[in-house]
Amino acid sequence: MRVLVVGGTGFIGTSLCSELKRRGHDVTAMSRNPGGGDLPSGVSKVMGDVTEYGSISEAFEGMDAVYNLVALSPLFKPSGGDRMHDRVHRRGTENVVRAAEEHDVDRVVQMSALGADPDGATAYIRSKGQAEGIVTDADLEYTIFRPSVVFGDGGEFVYFTKRLKQIFAPAVPLYPLPGGGKKAHFQLIWIDDLVPMLADALEDDEHVGQTYEVGGPETLSLREAT
Repeated sequence: MRVLVVGGTGFIGTSLCSELKRRGHDVTAMSRNPGGGDLPSGVSKVMGDVTEYGSISEAFEGMDAVYNLVALSPLFKPSGGDRMHDRVHRRGTENVVRAAEEHDVDRVVQMSALGADPDGATAYIRSKGQAEGIVTDADLEYTIFRPSVVFGDGGEFVYFTKRLKQIFAPAVPLYPLPGGGKKAHFQLIWIDDLVPMLADALEDDEHVGQTYEVGGPETLSLREAT
């Protein structure tokens, strides 16, 4: 199967491209900076920005399926403010879906987020919920994943916890956590558990039209997770 992974050089994308290639798929990774990412031999790279339709459209030609992994972090506020969530998540998904429909791509796998809701309390959650609606309303086969925070080597959660230590107490082993580390809770999922699920979504028709909420076996406070 010819597969385009939008956001293919990121934390999740790099692992997913490797898994898809291992399973025998013809994989292309799309990124704004395709020179990055530790991708295996045989994975093609192409430049594209989901917020600019003209930069991504051509790469969809001839593809059987597309993964849309592009997302801003829920852990860090974007430099452009809340409007960036709308631009990247909602409008970016509109462009991905439009390109998929115009180039007769059969299936899209959408990376959403746990708690995604178009009427949610934060710009991140709202834009993720709105993006889901764009996917489900499209004339495409789809599967949606709503993972909790994904962790692993090179992931942003590890970086986030390290930054807390550097900001609050770079020279001592004790450091304060937001809310004492007790208010925020995470059902962390390991990258190597998530990626095979994403790959399976292409290989079994039972996943078409499904939305999966995915998290690890434990719910941890920020203090426990760090």
